Amino acid sequence: GALLSGLESVFVVLLAAVFLRERITGRILVALVLAVAGVAALAGTGSLAGAGVGDLLVLAGVLSAAAYTIVASGMGAESDPLTVTACQFSAATILATPAAAVVWRMHIETAPAHVAARYWLAAVLAGVIGFAASFLLYNYAITRVHAAPASIIVNLIPVFGLATAVWWLGDPLTVARVLGAVLIGLSV
Repeated sequence: GALLSGLESVFVVLLAAVFLRERITGRILVALVLAVAGVAALAGTGSLAGAGVGDLLVLAGVLSAAAYTIVASGMGAESDPLTVTACQFSAATILATPAAAVVWRMHIETAPAHVAARYWLAAVLAGVIGFAASFLLYNYAITRVHAAPASIIVNLIPVFGLATAVWWLGDPLTVARVLGAVLIGLSV
């Protein structure tokens, strides 16, 4: 899953070349190679031999995120990032609500009826700070720069994930992980 998620910038660059007629420069290619190598180092020795439905869903999500970047990038600098972000979250809510209802109705997962207030607060803060604020900033940026270079910054997500896991969860910091983080940092 992590390696597949790391392909988002690759898909953005390819889609931007096809749909936005952006040129794939040598600098972009070097950045992509460094980023993919870094994500591979962070992901470890997993293989795609056992790829299943979950991996296909991750890949579909990554392609969807890349397609979103292309669509939002094409809106232009005159688009208000707050309105774009509000529309984006509204559309996501409209699409996710029926899916959640089906999952709860079929008892695949239980509805979060008896969740402590502190967890709701954590969810709201993660949504507002972790998602809404980051998408607002990203939507601002991708309407002002080309999609391909803007997508390279997304490669830093696993580095922040690693730093958080090491700091907060006490995960070990291995040579491979440091190498992966350095390669990703060099890609940006």
